[in-house]
Amino acid sequence: MSKGLVELLACGERGKKHESVLVLEAAAEHVQVGLLLLGLEPIGGLRYQGDPRTPRGDSVWIWVEWKSDEDYTMVRGEDMVLDYSTGRSMQDTHWIFSGSRVVEGRFAAGIEQSIVTTFHDPFTIIDNPLPTGGDDTLYGANEKVVPEVGHAVTLIVKADQTRPIHLRMLARQFEGNESRSPDNEAIER
Repeated sequence: MSKGLVELLACGERGKKHESVLVLEAAAEHVQVGLLLLGLEPIGGLRYQGDPRTPRGDSVWIWVEWKSDEDYTMVRGEDMVLDYSTGRSMQDTHWIFSGSRVVEGRFAAGIEQSIVTTFHDPFTIIDNPLPTGGDDTLYGANEKVVPEVGHAVTLIVKADQTRPIHLRMLARQFEGNESRSPDNEAIER
């Protein structure tokens, strides 16, 4: 989405596109396994969507990169999200690899397709650590920052600010029920 209320920075292709800035072309299971293989520990800790408690797990930093003409742009994930209470980008912060759970033998993030949420969600893989994550009316897509709808972007998840290891996922912005894909898909370590 390029504007409007959001609960997610990124969802999967069958996720809540009407509430997400980006749509990832990576399976939720692959994202979680990739983060586990990096040695990150998810703890969770949320009981329900909108739970005011802080999710628990290892910290990660999120960046979004895209190419326009011959120039590359890279912004923090938080810059893609507008905080309606301040009129500015979401507060700079790390994100929490809270990890999704298995419910009745099924991987919840695989079903829900919630990968990176701004609104606290016990089934997401990466969650917003801020107290504002308990409010589903606070965040929107930051139309001053996000590229045009359908533009291919790369979501970069860094395990920490000192290690060069990161997970790159191609994503795209999404509007309505259109389906646009970048020319290729990659998950790198």
